[in-house]
Amino acid sequence: MGLRISEHFTLEEFLPKDAQTSAVPLDIAKNIEALAASLLEPLRAHCGAPIAIHSGWRPPAHNAEVGGVAGSDHQRGAAADFHVAETYGATWEENTIAAFDWLRENKAGEFGQLILEDHRHHYDLPGKLWVHVSLRSAKHGGTNGDKNRLLVSYAPREYATWVDPLA
Repeated sequence: MGLRISEHFTLEEFLPKDAQTSAVPLDIAKNIEALAASLLEPLRAHCGAPIAIHSGWRPPAHNAEVGGVAGSDHQRGAAADFHVAETYGATWEENTIAAFDWLRENKAGEFGQLILEDHRHHYDLPGKLWVHVSLRSAKHGGTNGDKNRLLVSYAPREYATWVDPLA
C-alpha cells in the first residue's frame, strides 16, 4: 500500500526501487509531498487517469547511475518524470502529451520547469515518452524570463525551448 502523501500518490512511487521510506530525509519528503499536492494531484483530477511516476527522488549515487544532470531537481525530491495511463478514447501517449499541455496552460507560475521528453523516434521505441515537471526553485523560477521553463526534447540531452504550434 505505501505511505500515502496525497489522495492518489504514495511516497514509494517517488523513490528509487531499492530505497526505504525510513531513509528519506524530511526536507526531501516535504518536497515530494509538495510536488504531489500542487502539481500532480490537480493534473490527476483533471485527466481522470492514473499517473505513473518513472523517476522522482534521486539520491546523488542513483542520479549519477541513471545519467542524471548534476544538481538535478530530482536530487531534492522536487521533480518527477511521468506518463499518464490510457483512458477510454485516448491512448497513454495522447494523455501524456495532453498532461504537458494542461500543466503548461493551467499551472504556469507554479512549476519551475516543464519538459516534454519525446524520444520515441530517436530510439524507435514507443514507450520513450514522458513529462518532466519540477517545483519552482532558485535554479528554475518558473518565470517567463527563464529560458529553461518550458522545453521539449526529441533526443537525450538535446533540449529546445517549447514553441506553441498555434502561435
